[in-house]
Amino acid sequence: AELPSVVLDANVIYSEIARTTYLHAHLQGVCRVHWSTRILDETFTALARNYGSVEKFERVRLLMMAALPQAAHDAVDLPSGTSLPHPNDAHVIGTAMACQADWIATFNLKHFPNAVLTPMGIRAEHPDIALAAFLLRAPNAAAEARDALVEERATDPESLATALIRARMRRTALALGLPAK
Repeated sequence: AELPSVVLDANVIYSEIARTTYLHAHLQGVCRVHWSTRILDETFTALARNYGSVEKFERVRLLMMAALPQAAHDAVDLPSGTSLPHPNDAHVIGTAMACQADWIATFNLKHFPNAVLTPMGIRAEHPDIALAAFLLRAPNAAAEARDALVEERATDPESLATALIRARMRRTALALGLPAK
C-alpha cells in the first residue's frame, strides 16, 4: 500500500515534539512528510521571534532539510475562485497540491475547510488524529519510531508520553505504544 503523504502546517513544525515525531514516522516509513520553504519560513520566524534564538532554529531548519531533502516543495497556485477563511494559508494547500499529498496536518482546522479541500483530493486533520491513524497502520514501524524517539531524546517512554500529551498528541502516544495515562 502507498504511504500516506502529509504536508505539515507551520504550527505542527513549530511544536518540537510534533515535528520530531512526524520526522521519525517518515524515516521509519509510516508516512511521507512534506513542507515548503514558505512553511519553514513561517515556522522558524515565529520560533525565533518567540524564543529569541535565530541561530538555534536555523540549525534545526538545516537539519530538517538535510534529513529529508525530498520533503521540500514549491507551492502551486490554487484553482481560480478558491475561497479560504484565511487566504494567507493558500500556500499550504498549494504545497499539498504540488506534492500530491493526501493530508494537511494542522492545529488550525478552521483555516482549511474540507469543503474546499475534498474536491482537490486533500483532507485537513488534527496532527494527532492523522499521525495516530498512520502509526496504527504500521505497528512495526511505529515501534521503531518510538524507540528512535526515546533514544534521540535520551528519555524514557513515560516522559515521551507526557511530552506528547502536553502537545495535544495523546492518540499518537497511544499509537506508539506509550503509557499515556
